[in-house]
Amino acid sequence: MDAGDDKTLDKLLLYLEDADTGFSTVEVNEPRRQAEIVEFIKTNLTSKKTITVDLNGLSSDTTHIAEVRRRANDAPDADVILVLNMHTLAGSGEKDQVGFVRGLNFSRELYSGIDRLIVFFFPSYFVDLVLKHAGDFYDFSPVNFKFLSVEKSAFEWMEPGRDTEDEVSLRNRAAFLETVLDSYSLSDRERADKLYELAGLYKKLYMFDAAREKFGVCLELVRKLWDKKVESQVLNDVGALCLELGEYVAALGYFEESLHLAESEYGPEHPEVAVRLNNLAQLLKATNRLAEAEPLMRRALNIDEDSFGKNHPKVAIRYNNLAQLLQDTNRFVEAEPLMRKALEIDEASFGSNHPNVAIRLNNLASLLQTTNRLTEAEPLKRRALEIDEDSLGPNHPNVAVRLNNLAQLLKATNRPSEAEPLMRQVVDIFEKTYGVGHPKVATALNNLATLYHDTNRLSEAEPLMRRALMIDENSYGKDHPDVAIKLSNLAGLLYSTNRLSEAEPLMRRAVEILLKFTRATGHPHTSLQLLVSNYGGLLMKMGKSREQVRAALQEIAPELF
Repeated sequence: MDAGDDKTLDKLLLYLEDADTGFSTVEVNEPRRQAEIVEFIKTNLTSKKTITVDLNGLSSDTTHIAEVRRRANDAPDADVILVLNMHTLAGSGEKDQVGFVRGLNFSRELYSGIDRLIVFFFPSYFVDLVLKHAGDFYDFSPVNFKFLSVEKSAFEWMEPGRDTEDEVSLRNRAAFLETVLDSYSLSDRERADKLYELAGLYKKLYMFDAAREKFGVCLELVRKLWDKKVESQVLNDVGALCLELGEYVAALGYFEESLHLAESEYGPEHPEVAVRLNNLAQLLKATNRLAEAEPLMRRALNIDEDSFGKNHPKVAIRYNNLAQLLQDTNRFVEAEPLMRKALEIDEASFGSNHPNVAIRLNNLASLLQTTNRLTEAEPLKRRALEIDEDSLGPNHPNVAVRLNNLAQLLKATNRPSEAEPLMRQVVDIFEKTYGVGHPKVATALNNLATLYHDTNRLSEAEPLMRRALMIDENSYGKDHPDVAIKLSNLAGLLYSTNRLSEAEPLMRRAVEILLKFTRATGHPHTSLQLLVSNYGGLLMKMGKSREQVRAALQEIAPELF
């Protein structure tokens, strides 16, 4: 914790030592920091007995007040009750949350009747709701302690499908934060905290211009506060936004500045530095600079091994990321034991049926599939799907990711009739979870369309490919590499139907997008050579001579000749 947190902890401890009964609130956003504060209280409040009541996972037939009262009765000698995670009982929709919070007004007297010193731990958004809808409850809390920072979970490169919030909830939360920023008098740190969260919400909603604006204002405030650790975090997230938008040069600058600040503020061997190294390495990997990415990933792995031990889940992430880099450089013999070690760590840490284990199984299966060991890969993919269905339910977006991966393997083993219903299910889940205009829907549509193309159902494939292209253009802009891939796929379909004059401008545009990427980053896109070759083949099919084809390619890509 930073120096400001230390001072607030001292004040909180003094209050708990002096007070006998009543309420207080602790405003904290990160579970890790909440755990640190609880541990600090239990360790340093030696004059009183403290118990903790964690309401996360409370049965629906038990009220929060009944649970707190039960625990108080079980520990009659306890002086202080720390109540954690009440906000998890409020639901995810705005209507449910407001209804729950309003009910706190009626529980105020019931909590007073417990006749102990009660400390409620709330995240900032829940405090906002209480201020707005449960004033009677909040006013009864004479002292409030804030442990606020915009530093949240670092941007980690793990696996797709981990963001599970539906679009309606995200938009409701964003609208609420906009209201708070417009209507409340906030300190610079509080405003930065809200802006940071809001920017992250807009990024999840693919409202990139709004996300960029909020991150920018947040960064200005953080620099004004002279909090270099938090500045490093915000720079890291802005870099992630730029990377998603295909702004690779800008992303590189943000990631490098974030890493520099983290090294100077935390020291070169701190886990936060490992996070920054990992993210910079992923940018280098995305821009085909694999030789530069590898030592950064290895350094991140060494830091986390030294910090957490070789069997920690964070180390499993590092093993996984390094293994995927090795896989991308065709070093499969080196990659496989790292993936198996990551799987072993997560099974030991979380149990054999945890969603993290499903991720590791899926990645190992993908490696086996790449090395044509399909009979070994399939049971791993099926087990990963089963774990996520049992853990998360059949309509969860993580389940859609597993369904897609299994479908791709079925397609690779010439079982398109088995793959198709799985791919349709993926489209359905993503549309219901994220909305019909989301890039994940575009990817699912493209995969289904490719299956149709491969099975000669071209009239069914074309509208899906056009829709996928439109979604990506609307989401990322017309010059993003993902758009180039969609253009190439559509051009390939038009080629198959002998509509060569329609295919040519699409393929040319796809090549030009990847050339723009290559010129901006100084490194060729991994698909550039293939698309150039395909474009040359298309021109030959259109009746161009070899000399004419070469001239056309030299015109748009002179650096390749």
